[in-house]
Amino acid sequence: MNLVNIKYKLIFLIAMLIAINSFGQSNPKLSNYEFSPLTYNPSFAGSDDGLTISSLYSTQWQGFEGAPETQFLAVHSMVSPQIGVGIDIINDQIGASKETQILTNFAYKIDINQYWKISMGIKAGFSTYRFDFSSLNIENPFEINLLSNKKTSTNFNFGTGFYVYNGQFYLGIGVPNLVISEFYDNNNDIIAKSTQHYYMTTGHKFILNNEISFWPTMMFRFAKGAPVSSLVNFNLNWKDQFYTSLNLDPKASVGGYFGLRILDKFIIGYSYDTSINNFNNYNSGSHTIFLKVNLNNGFFGVGPHSSFFR
Repeated sequence: MNLVNIKYKLIFLIAMLIAINSFGQSNPKLSNYEFSPLTYNPSFAGSDDGLTISSLYSTQWQGFEGAPETQFLAVHSMVSPQIGVGIDIINDQIGASKETQILTNFAYKIDINQYWKISMGIKAGFSTYRFDFSSLNIENPFEINLLSNKKTSTNFNFGTGFYVYNGQFYLGIGVPNLVISEFYDNNNDIIAKSTQHYYMTTGHKFILNNEISFWPTMMFRFAKGAPVSSLVNFNLNWKDQFYTSLNLDPKASVGGYFGLRILDKFIIGYSYDTSINNFNNYNSGSHTIFLKVNLNNGFFGVGPHSSFFR
């Protein structure tokens, strides 16, 4: 093992320790970021071999009124040895609010040397935010003249990101929305305002034997006015047929998933997360089902996620 490999493995292990000790905020949906990397970083467009289709359906905090519900669909592929393109569609509903995003992604990949590559990406599209005042449970609804109305706002989104990788390690930073949007009611009062989120992801693949590989990954989320949120995933891949993971969001949630490859091209799975703070008294956990389809494997090179979920 050369000094370069020793160096980046030490960096990875130190970062893992930092993540475990970081203060987390509750967002169990992040536990599925391995299946939806375009959500957080457009440079992952084309990171799998060939054409990839990913979808998931998530219901968070079962039993809690107005809890988040999310549907996600992403399609991305390499169109040349250097260029990856994709589109992701996200539908999020939380209580009386509902947001739909339709975003295109473009990534350009450069060889740093024989082993390392860098991918740089941009994301652009629009989001529609809807708020249904009539669904609110207000003691005196006649005091507010907007409760029978539904407000809709459409905003432009733009984001960027990059990641560096080789066959076993990757490190990426993404800012999926650089544009701050504000949503006003008829009285010109702010109902909602977006915040820029910065995501850092990293992972390292360890080959345990000819059949099993171990891939710990981490995500850090930074947002103005909020504590740093972190998530650690411990993933196992057996024979490229069975996938399982244990994840931890310190002081917020713990969970895991199980995935199964079917007919070589399809991976289906289920994940469950439960709160590990006082919020556990008010919900019965979060459930997610996911489907990933890989077509034309080996089309143009290998990215870090294709190495794991190929």
